[in-house]
Amino acid sequence: MSLPCPQLVPRAGWRGFLQVGGGKAAERRVRDMTAEETTFFQVVDEYSRNRHACFLAEMFPNKAETGYKLCFRPSGVEPGSPRVYDCQYLEFGSQEVAAVGRTGVLSPSLTVTLDHGLAKLRRSE
Repeated sequence: MSLPCPQLVPRAGWRGFLQVGGGKAAERRVRDMTAEETTFFQVVDEYSRNRHACFLAEMFPNKAETGYKLCFRPSGVEPGSPRVYDCQYLEFGSQEVAAVGRTGVLSPSLTVTLDHGLAKLRRSE
């Protein structure tokens, strides 16, 4: 079963935000993404668009705040298509996000994780 994810597409000069903390709405807070988080988001989004015909729609800290959950959606889906709500969630550790954020380059292990995880989303075509 796929869960809906809001569309969030970074653009030049784009400044993202993260929702931090789960549970009740009163317990949640929003903060600006750091430069490393923004770079990670943009690098992963570009890779997913170029290699897998999907985009990174959402990125948020996991419950333990030791890493991030990422939500990917297929690109080019027609309104009204049954694929409109298709999503694939992947999780990455904080150290992985920081490394990509500093270098702007995906490691081979991250590309393998993305390729494997996003293949599932592509198979739902």
